[in-house]
Amino acid sequence: MNKLSVIFALLLAGMLVLAAGPALQAAQTGTDTQGYDVRLTATTIELSFPDGSVLSTPKDFDGKSLDKLSATGGMAKELLDMAYKQMGLEKSAALPKVYSLSQNSPNPFNPSTTITYTIPEGASKTAVRLSVFNLRGQMVRTLVDLTQGPGTYNINWDGADQQGSKVSSGVYFYRLVAGDYVSTRKMVLLK
Repeated sequence: MNKLSVIFALLLAGMLVLAAGPALQAAQTGTDTQGYDVRLTATTIELSFPDGSVLSTPKDFDGKSLDKLSATGGMAKELLDMAYKQMGLEKSAALPKVYSLSQNSPNPFNPSTTITYTIPEGASKTAVRLSVFNLRGQMVRTLVDLTQGPGTYNINWDGADQQGSKVSSGVYFYRLVAGDYVSTRKMVLLK
């Protein structure tokens, strides 16, 4: 089975789960045996890869064209670019132009939130560290400590510390260090 077939098979699996499941009140997440997280919302199907990159398509994706697929970088972008190449197309998944750290969503949150950051197309493999701190400046958890290529990455924080224990309600900070780029933002956990 080629990579393009794998992409379509995974998306089809996500669509079947969506069709068979009850009406979505909130996003649903599952993990298949290959380690891909499938996130189903009312409007999209997203495949999250182990490196934090995401391959996304609208819920009504028909599998006939790659135009509706988007990739945020990393493994997802590599697979989408490979699919374009296998179909003889020159198009490539777009890469961000600058480093950035977005506000987490939702904020305030309970029980989990998503943090998005970008590594620009000009950067080669970059040492990336994303950590969560409490108001005292003590590190609560390291979410990412990897070398990553250009792209947009989404990381979920479940409100747990490094040992897996749930932290208390309050204000927390998350800091991204990627090469020379450093950025910090505030988030609120409400229980």
